[in-house]
Amino acid sequence: MAILEHVETGERVEIDGELPFGAGYVVEGYDEENEELWEEERVEMDGEEYRVIDDGVEMVTLGEDDE
Repeated sequence: MAILEHVETGERVEIDGELPFGAGYVVEGYDEENEELWEEERVEMDGEEYRVIDDGVEMVTLGEDDE
């Protein structure tokens, strides 16, 4: 399940499954107060912009016994 947060309102939306490959894009900025660069993944849906909190992709780590 993917979790998105509306950029303007902060409202969270859950989507069944995962975001399609290539659907998101990265936005970068500079926080002058903390003097650091930041970046976040965003996606557009229905003409609205959302931050990607969780893309819904589950990662699997293979150990030596799993190979």
